[in-house]
Amino acid sequence: MPNVIRLPIKKTSTRSKRRAPTRAPMLCELRGFLEAVREAREMCPSLPRWVFVSAGRCTHDEFSWGHRVDVTVLLSWVDYVLVSAA
Repeated sequence: MPNVIRLPIKKTSTRSKRRAPTRAPMLCELRGFLEAVREAREMCPSLPRWVFVSAGRCTHDEFSWGHRVDVTVLLSWVDYVLVSAA
């Protein structure tokens, strides 16, 4: 094989690895959000739907894609939404 010419290898695939976004996630994008909403709606059926929608759209610099949402976290953001709406 001494006469074999080696050509430079070019990647023909244009697909790149999927990377986590660099922005802080919204609360609704974190794991466990829907389960927390379900539990919170059972605990507090008088809360309107828009409150959970608004709480889900909240972002914070300390949110991380690996975090998990539980009922207490969700209800604290619901409280924040209600206070800021008043």
